[in-house]
Amino acid sequence: MSQETIDSSYETMLKQLYNGLESKKNKQLVIQDVEVQSTRVKTTWSNVTSIMKSVKRDTNIFIDFLKKELNAEVTWKSSNRSEGITIFMKACRKAQLVSLLKKFVTKYVICSSCKSYRTKMKRDKKTRLFNLKCYNCKTEYTLTF
Repeated sequence: MSQETIDSSYETMLKQLYNGLESKKNKQLVIQDVEVQSTRVKTTWSNVTSIMKSVKRDTNIFIDFLKKELNAEVTWKSSNRSEGITIFMKACRKAQLVSLLKKFVTKYVICSSCKSYRTKMKRDKKTRLFNLKCYNCKTEYTLTF
């Protein structure tokens, strides 16, 4: 093999590597605006189900997260789960709920290693803990609630 052939194959491999890296760059996760109505004693969040679908997480896990963070009773608004959730005994501001949503996404959706949102959260049957598996960097680690 001549030096020219080695140089051109090296450059070709280098271009393929860069093209592969560019195609794997994280696309930005876009979450729709939070729709909230508040009274003095309760807050209703109407689009929580669609937001959880966009981040590919179970809404019940998010409800458990809100219960712990707000120290309040959080339930479904009705048996028709598409209507959203109600937070009882707590008047929450929209900014507070947006902050909690960001905290949830940072902790339970985005990979801590490569910052990708292409992850899956599954429950380990033996330990009963949740594991987060990243499809970009193949990392898998245990989450704590």
